[in-house]
Amino acid sequence: CKRSVVCSMVFELYLHMAWITTFISLTTCDDGEQCHQIQDWGPIALLIFTALFSMQEVYQMYRFFMTNSTMAYWLDFWNWVDLATCSLVATSAIRFIRKDPDVNILIATCFFQFVLFVSYLRKTFFPFSKFVSGVNKVSLFSLDNRI
Repeated sequence: CKRSVVCSMVFELYLHMAWITTFISLTTCDDGEQCHQIQDWGPIALLIFTALFSMQEVYQMYRFFMTNSTMAYWLDFWNWVDLATCSLVATSAIRFIRKDPDVNILIATCFFQFVLFVSYLRKTFFPFSKFVSGVNKVSLFSLDNRI
């Protein structure tokens, strides 16, 4: 991909969607063949997604540390949401592996995943809006030149 920023934003969007879809599939699963299949790979997938988001947080901590802004990282509310979400998803995945999910942890995990997704949209809304408006201008330009 030639535009690494757009690629990373789209990749993160796909990770969010896969993370949330896997979590919802695990929590709403009925008894059946598909349920047993997702219960086998679902918790492992959640742990992999958690590792990816955790690595992103570690990289963000590193960037703040390198600019001597470590305190700013810890004072930002959204960083606490990121860390709490990673911790809750990992805890939920481990509880799924043990076949002992706790309803309160699942509700908190679902809430924090939603808040984290809203945080992602908040961070990317302006860049994506510029991207979409640019695509729109190119489309209109190509239509005008055809006529």
